[in-house]
Amino acid sequence: MPADASHIQNPGPLNRPGSPVSRLLQKPIRALEEYEELRHGGHCAFVALDCEFVSDVHWDAEPDPAKVFASQAPTEVGLAFAHDSFRPTAAAAVAGTETREEPSLRDFCREYRVEALSIKVQEPYLEKLQQIAQKPPVEARVCQVVKQYRDSRPGAKVVLVGYALDADFNAMRQAFPALADLCDGFLDLSTVIRSSVFTAAAVIEPPGLRSLLKLFGYPQDDYGLSESIYHNAGNDAVKTLALLNDLVMPDHIETLRLRQQIPREILLFDDLKLEDARNVAFVRPADGLLLPTALDSVLKLAILALPYRPQMVGMHKQLKKLPGSAEKIHVLRGWVRFGYAEDMEAFFEEKDHIMYEGAEVRIVPRGAAASHTRKATTGLKAGRPHETNEIGSPHESERKAEEDLLLPGLFQ
Repeated sequence: MPADASHIQNPGPLNRPGSPVSRLLQKPIRALEEYEELRHGGHCAFVALDCEFVSDVHWDAEPDPAKVFASQAPTEVGLAFAHDSFRPTAAAAVAGTETREEPSLRDFCREYRVEALSIKVQEPYLEKLQQIAQKPPVEARVCQVVKQYRDSRPGAKVVLVGYALDADFNAMRQAFPALADLCDGFLDLSTVIRSSVFTAAAVIEPPGLRSLLKLFGYPQDDYGLSESIYHNAGNDAVKTLALLNDLVMPDHIETLRLRQQIPREILLFDDLKLEDARNVAFVRPADGLLLPTALDSVLKLAILALPYRPQMVGMHKQLKKLPGSAEKIHVLRGWVRFGYAEDMEAFFEEKDHIMYEGAEVRIVPRGAAASHTRKATTGLKAGRPHETNEIGSPHESERKAEEDLLLPGLFQ
């Protein structure tokens, strides 16, 4: 849930209206335009905050208020900040398209000299809550780090950044409220996405940190660390800072606007090998070359198939030889799996031979509609050579279509 003064609920004097956290809550940056204006001026510094919490809370019919309060206390506090200013929006967009074909957290940290740390507060189990550190040591350490960073950026406006900051603000109230006085405003990424990128017609909530990294093209080593030794509050703060930097790039905004239209029930894959491929329609260019830009991502393909009730949609990279050459390149191919054969048949009947950007796209079904494919290819003249799997081949066999599915990569 995004941070908002009306959602912060904690017992005791920490909730008083004049507290440092309450004052900070009056200084939100809610819109993408506000963030871009700050970034363009170059006179702002961003501090990302992420907190981890008790992991095994089991509520009774009437929750114990002491346990509720304890579960809101952080077990770990993560901070991340960049010593170099983010590029203005236009320059970041150019860099994203020209030099960062596949972004990575390591490259981001190196480019902006990012520093991060995790501060252990307590053991993440309720029965060990007696080990919680006293507030002054935790608060003193957090504030010392942020004050040193603030002093290193004289004249800069310090903005606290997080994702769904409600719980983090509750943690701040309990463990380190003085941090709020070191910040000139706050930005909740989920609020910015909801208010400036998503529309009222969105069928999902904004994706979480892991899903955003995957949507923005980060490798699995960056987004797949939730259960590994690398998962800690500091690394999550780095992810938040990287996503803040990436959010201004037009292709990422377009990606989010596409994602909001696709229900979570439809599974999206960027690379998958299907074991059972019944009721699957393969999507490929008629000339064997590249898919048109309007269909070159799993999100775009999912929206094309959306009226036909797909269950799974995927894209995969296929290695192809250039005509008359031994050189091979990777090209994209798509597929859609349906729950019912009639949905696949309708997709085939209505979308086969569709024209996109002057290029014809073919739908190659497998299952109940495979007979349509056979009928469509019987008119080829006799003596057609065997399939070469080269770019430019007029057709590819149905057997090959079945084998062209790949490696796992689930969007959630």
